[in-house]
Amino acid sequence: MGAETRIRRLASFKGLRATLLENDELRVVILPDQGAKVASIFSKSAGAELLWQHPGKRLVPKAVGSAFDAEAGWGFDEMFPGILPGLYPDEPWGGALLADHGEVWSLPWREELAGTRVEHEVHGLRFPYSLRRSATLEGESLTFSYCLENLSPFPFRCLWAAHPLFAVGQGSRLDLPGEVTEIVNAQPSPGLPSYGARYPFPFPAPAGGREGGASVPIDLREIPPLAQRASWKWWTAGRLTEGWCLLRNPEAGYLVRLSFPADRVPYLGIWLNNGDWNGQRNVGIEPATGGMDGIEAARSFGVEHLLPAHAVEEWRLTIGVEMMRTPEGGRQGLSLDSGPAAG
Repeated sequence: MGAETRIRRLASFKGLRATLLENDELRVVILPDQGAKVASIFSKSAGAELLWQHPGKRLVPKAVGSAFDAEAGWGFDEMFPGILPGLYPDEPWGGALLADHGEVWSLPWREELAGTRVEHEVHGLRFPYSLRRSATLEGESLTFSYCLENLSPFPFRCLWAAHPLFAVGQGSRLDLPGEVTEIVNAQPSPGLPSYGARYPFPFPAPAGGREGGASVPIDLREIPPLAQRASWKWWTAGRLTEGWCLLRNPEAGYLVRLSFPADRVPYLGIWLNNGDWNGQRNVGIEPATGGMDGIEAARSFGVEHLLPAHAVEEWRLTIGVEMMRTPEGGRQGLSLDSGPAAG
């Protein structure tokens, strides 16, 4: 098997039309009709699936504008033009519906196989924009190149965020740039009781429990033990100047590195779900052009993103895999439906 990238259309992935992007290190599956969702990123070196997987054998397509529930909450979705549902605040689109986790994750995207890359494009349903994304592989790195265009003569208040849900194991841990010394809380949680409050990073307060009579602080870099059934959502405070984040998974023997241009993608949200939401145990790492999930909230906290009239913006996101040790034991593999490649 050569080192070049191989691309082919699959008969299906759990019943949905799918495209496979593969080299000697990674195997990536994309679902063009379901928001160009990245259904799987499988590391051949680690013998492991990086993304949290849907447990069923067949997928039920999500209708446009659906709630982002457990049937949708797996893999890697694009969130745009917002995250929280609500109504758009400004004219000329005042009162237009902002769908849960944005509208593009539930829309079909146009797909083109172009040499060693896969290109996808979607146009807004309720707002005049186009979002294009191309995917390429190089060794153990998967890179997405984005192009967002405002198709209107009016400024567009919006927020793009990546939404990969990564599988985690015992001892999994986040590493962030040293400049991150404070976070802004986006939901009341153990150790982070107040929405919108700022807390020190990585130890917000000595409120994580008691052990031997001593107070045990929460460490926001660590994946909590399964016994602590809770979830956390927080954002790094202020604009980043370094665009990266690491997720270490020592149980599986690898780490995942996300890299992005901080001058164009200056915010980072972290979703830690330890069984609280639908019994899942995963981590969402969300590089974003704005912060605090909602269009109005972003404005209130001074972390909004405004796309000027007829403006075009471009950025990249790279997901790389590095081995920490030789993996031992079985790994979660990728199961594809049998059948000839779809045309």
